[in-house]
Amino acid sequence: MSTPMHAQIHDVSKWGLRLVLAQPIAVGSAVKVETAGMVDSGEIRYCLRTRDGSFTAGMRIDSTQKLA
Repeated sequence: MSTPMHAQIHDVSKWGLRLVLAQPIAVGSAVKVETAGMVDSGEIRYCLRTRDGSFTAGMRIDSTQKLA
């Protein structure tokens, strides 16, 4: 079962996303990120606490699908 989380996308590349989250996410977690018209599926590669108490996580993109 998946638990939805709110995340801000702070960086995008061909192979991944840098996400900013209010809570940590486990390295190795399989995730899906939904944006306007797209769903990226992948894996969390790192998750670090920032000075302001939020968390920055790197997601490797394994696949991208357009939403209908």
